[in-house]
Amino acid sequence: MLIFLIILLIGVMFFGYIWWIEPAQVDIEEAAVSLPSPHLRDPVRFLFMSDIHVGRFTSLRQYRNLFGKIRKHLHDNPPVDAILLGGDLIDSNPAYLPQLQQVLRELVEWNLPVYAVLGNHDHYAYRRKVKPLVRAMEEAGVTVLRNRAVPFSAGKSRVLLIGMEELQSTDDYNRFFGHLPLDEYVRRARALDWYQQFDTVEVGLPRVMICHNPDSIYLPGEPRPAVALAGHTHGGQMAFMDWWRNWFFKPLVPCGSFQTWAGRRLIGQTTLLVSRGLAGASFPIRFLRKPHV
Repeated sequence: MLIFLIILLIGVMFFGYIWWIEPAQVDIEEAAVSLPSPHLRDPVRFLFMSDIHVGRFTSLRQYRNLFGKIRKHLHDNPPVDAILLGGDLIDSNPAYLPQLQQVLRELVEWNLPVYAVLGNHDHYAYRRKVKPLVRAMEEAGVTVLRNRAVPFSAGKSRVLLIGMEELQSTDDYNRFFGHLPLDEYVRRARALDWYQQFDTVEVGLPRVMICHNPDSIYLPGEPRPAVALAGHTHGGQMAFMDWWRNWFFKPLVPCGSFQTWAGRRLIGQTTLLVSRGLAGASFPIRFLRKPHV
């Protein structure tokens, strides 16, 4: 009986930690990337957040708590020039769109430009018919980039900010990726939009890409982005997911998000930065994988 009570107590404490304690914390990482370019005379600073997952088990209070900790950090450091959102903003149910608008307005009130891309959960929620979601985000003051680029200026610097459409919104990706060698996947994925299309915007600017899925970095085309910011993986969300990734998916899938679970990686000419995100898919639980911006 005593052993049972001890096990029960440990279980309750573990559940409380992964549901309430760790999800209320946030790791704020500073990542500096040096780019030799005549268009960069002043530092450009972005705040990148991903995987907000507004849904059944989240609340505005939860986001205000996280945002408050982030703002305190920003107050004690050089100011950022814009907020970038890496998709999966709504979890899986369009009924929570009003709550998402509230969360986005909280960010817009920081008086910074806010740019966003969509993630796979955004498309799941709307069964790929995401125009109502995009319209609501824009009404909240967010610029949504769907395979679109905009020049962005900060001080004496200028970059091309590219927002990539979510890969899993395309049948080509879902059908082929993870089942083919990389070169064969690239050959078959020619229907996907990629980097050449942005040459018509402003040629020669350093390219900063926002995407949800880190696999976007493997799309063919030139010129490559200098920096890519992604989410999607949650860093595993639970620490033991690393075992599953390392022993099963990493050897099976030759490239992509299972190779870059979180953190920084140089792929060709591009510095890829993958965030663990702010919330959790379906259930807002975290274990040794704190929310991360």
